[in-house]
Amino acid sequence: MSVILITGDHPRHRYFVREIIKEDQLDIGGIIVINRELMLPFPPNNINNHDRLNWERHFIDRKEAEITAFTDEPHDIAGVPVLHVDDCQLSNGPVAAFVKSIEPTTVVTFGCGVIRDPLLSALPDQSINLHMGLSPKYKGAATLFWPFYMLEPNWAGGTIHYISNDVDGGKIIHQFRPELYSGWGIHDVGVSTVKHGVFFIKKLLQAAHLPECWKGYTSNTLPHSWYKRDFKPEHLRVIYDLYDNKMVDAYLNGELKRPDPDLIECKELMAYET
Repeated sequence: MSVILITGDHPRHRYFVREIIKEDQLDIGGIIVINRELMLPFPPNNINNHDRLNWERHFIDRKEAEITAFTDEPHDIAGVPVLHVDDCQLSNGPVAAFVKSIEPTTVVTFGCGVIRDPLLSALPDQSINLHMGLSPKYKGAATLFWPFYMLEPNWAGGTIHYISNDVDGGKIIHQFRPELYSGWGIHDVGVSTVKHGVFFIKKLLQAAHLPECWKGYTSNTLPHSWYKRDFKPEHLRVIYDLYDNKMVDAYLNGELKRPDPDLIECKELMAYET
């Protein structure tokens, strides 16, 4: 199988690439790297000092957690064609032409923007996305943040689904969520979710010869799309002012009683031995 990876340029995305290219049996035909936003984004103008401090705490802690967990090393991609593009260029003709020139059997995306035509039409049928969020309830942007804001950290997880013209809405192959541990903050959960997701993507690619591992299913959970514009500095007050980033402990101690999500899990993939 020939695989194209479409991903970002943050530490988590570089970790994703490094882990995938370790698999000798996979033919990585090309990599498309999206130039993502700053790891330490500037706070919005005209916010009060308290919200500014929460903002800085949140994003500095996120950067430190990801660099510690994933390192900030570049990919080892010797001999693999790499195309660097801005997010707004992702679905343009040159990117579609790059994909067509490689003729991949499989495309895996992680951390890129919305894919539209002409790129969407250039993708093979076996094109999947690793989404950080339990879709369809947590579709869109910042979908590992919103479960914490909604006081349900046990809903922080990920979804592997087929790529379609419905953003994060393609048929679901497998969902997962990390086990929560005492002392974990929001970024610990994020790091663990990424690692779980990359683990299952690797298993899925290794099981390319098993159709039962690639079945897609539709969720009965009510959908909700979260947008970048929805996120405001004031939302951070829930995580840091109310819980001092100890919401996981509050959940584990029974202070937050939330039902667990009904996951779509691929039993064949979970049982597959690499």
